[in-house]
Parts: sequence; C-alpha cells; structure tokens
Amino acid sequence: MIKKLTLILGAIFLMTLHTQAAEYKGKKPFNIDKTFKEIKNKKGAIVSEEPGLWRVDIQEEASVYFFTKEDHFAYPSVVIRKIIEEQNAINIKTTGYTAADKKIFEGWLKQFQEQDQLIKQSLQQ
Repeated sequence: MIKKLTLILGAIFLMTLHTQAAEYKGKKPFNIDKTFKEIKNKKGAIVSEEPGLWRVDIQEEASVYFFTKEDHFAYPSVVIRKIIEEQNAINIKTTGYTAADKKIFEGWLKQFQEQDQLIKQSLQQ
C-alpha cells in the first residue's frame, strides 16, 4: 500500500504533502457486510484479500477501504484512507468506523498514522 500511495503522491510534485491525524468516527452499530458489499460494487473498485482484511481500492475516489474479517482483532471495523487536496497541499485523510472496542480500534488506526509518516518521509527525500 505504501508503494502505491507513494507513486500517486510522488506524481504530484508541485504540491506539498501533509498527513492528517487518523479520525475515529465513533463506535456505532453498522452492518459491515452490507457496507462492504456497497463499496466493492462501486464503479472501478478493485477488491483484494489480505490477512484478516478485505481491501477495496477505488482510484476514481483516490480511496482505499480496509474491511476487517471476523478473524481480525478489530472486527467489525472499516478504515478509509483518501488522498485529498486542501489549500494547495496533498493530504492523506484516514477515517474509521467500528462496532468493536474503541481502544483496540484506536490502536489499529495508529498503525495507519505511522504509515502516513513513512510516506511523508519518503516523499521528502
């Protein structure tokens, strides 16, 4: 994933990169299967399977969705990463939803923040 985002962000060389803090949208009941089905059926969606996750890339939205499987420690949850432009800068916005334990989910979000920092560092070199 880092390689893919680096390629996308690296192609936009006239703008600066900022990463936003991962945003916890709250613990709420939601049907992860229904949400996954809706997202994977979007135009241009590319679905791949990873350990404990389903990943859905949607290039037209510059978004990547990570849906937990039942064997994932943060199940049921989804994390959405989106490349956005704000104030002439490229940002990675990470948001997430869960019906699982908040502390466990926040730990998972922290992993995405660490990846954001690696992307930022690689683009500054």
